[in-house]
Amino acid sequence: MGRMACLFFEKLLCGRRDFSVVKVAVVFLDGSQRFVGCDPHRSGELKCHRVPSFSQSVFGFGQRMTERSAAQLREISQMSGDREMRSERARAMLSYQVKDLSKLPWTVGAQIPVRNNTKAPLGCRDSCTRPSLTHIHIEQAGSNPQVQMPHPVVDANVDSIFGKYSAEEFYARHGVTHSEAFIRNSSGLSLYTHSWKPAEGKVKGLVLVCHGYGSDSGWLVQLTAIGFAERGYSVHAIDHQGHGQSGGLRGYIPSFDAVLDDCILFFDSVRNSEQNKGLPCFLYGESMGGAIVLLITLRQPNVYNGAMLNGAMMMISEKYKPPWIFEEVLKFVAPFMHRLPIVPTKNIPSISFKEEWKRTLALANPRRYTGRPRIGTAFELLRIVRVMEQRLAEVKIPFVAVHGELDVVVDPAGSEALFEKSSSVDKSLKVYKGMWHQLVGEPAENVEEVFGFIFSWLDEHAAKHIV
Repeated sequence: MGRMACLFFEKLLCGRRDFSVVKVAVVFLDGSQRFVGCDPHRSGELKCHRVPSFSQSVFGFGQRMTERSAAQLREISQMSGDREMRSERARAMLSYQVKDLSKLPWTVGAQIPVRNNTKAPLGCRDSCTRPSLTHIHIEQAGSNPQVQMPHPVVDANVDSIFGKYSAEEFYARHGVTHSEAFIRNSSGLSLYTHSWKPAEGKVKGLVLVCHGYGSDSGWLVQLTAIGFAERGYSVHAIDHQGHGQSGGLRGYIPSFDAVLDDCILFFDSVRNSEQNKGLPCFLYGESMGGAIVLLITLRQPNVYNGAMLNGAMMMISEKYKPPWIFEEVLKFVAPFMHRLPIVPTKNIPSISFKEEWKRTLALANPRRYTGRPRIGTAFELLRIVRVMEQRLAEVKIPFVAVHGELDVVVDPAGSEALFEKSSSVDKSLKVYKGMWHQLVGEPAENVEEVFGFIFSWLDEHAAKHIV
């Protein structure tokens, strides 16, 4: 079925740059949906992005076929070959967005029949040449909030966050520009910063990013930043001291207050720049970065319009914590041996990323801290969790929190406690069943579900503050 849809779209859309197809939704009569992102607008030719495992197998663009996607393919092949099943269950439609309706020969709501002379679906025999898709539905761009661009991780592969593209090609493909700069904090320490902006169009708001422990803002976090930018936001991130390309002892956080000072220094400079004045401003934090985001809002109340928390560190999982006796020892040795990397813990990426190729990609990050947590860092992480537990009721900012149910690094109970105890009137929480700590490390359909929710929340809240 998927191959016929793609062939039809190639014939219908290739070379028409007035189309802006951000996502094709295959909708079955039973209510189930499968997605594939098609975009002839950027490159002048049709590109079907790998969104779910279903698309990877049926559309033939994936690197591997999972057992689940193989089973889906067999089921669709059977449905396509069975006339009764086709009429009862396999009828579907494709929805796509059109940038300029005046250049179309059809109107909104038009039903365009799928031709019957397309090739058989992948895996079908000669008997199943009829398409199971019945029509294509035309919609005005932006009229269907469920139709969205896929997360940029769909273009990554096991060898590079940019996949088969150079960095410049990747940015151009996603319609963003990228810049980098170093700043110095009050102690003279060099701090590395990134910025991603939409290449064209009006900026809808600011998104300021805080990454997690041991990571940096230039690897997989960058793909999410690009995702915000290609949706019209000016995105800015900083490598925390001791991380990425910033100065300081690798993996060492001497004080969370110092990290907060660094973030506020940079974020204030972004907010107060002439080009950004008046724009709605949001914070986005992953894991440890989620705790940093909330601490920033507690230090600077009424400055930000909202916070997006991804696996926020409100409570460290008992499965990841060092043995309890080690916690007691930390209290006594931290002041004297705070730089020693001897805290016994598991390797974070190995228990954070569900998909093996994404786990491999995360481990390949050349700027990732690979040593054991330093005593001083571990002490600070445990201390700040205690602080957050005591201050949850002080959180008043509008926020959205997402968390994987099977997170064994940061306990999802912390996000649940934040939702229950915070004073925020506008707050949302989703704990995703069966998902791990790094939600970008999930299979593609899960990534789209999670980040589609985050992106929609951001668009909704930014719209409230746009002048």
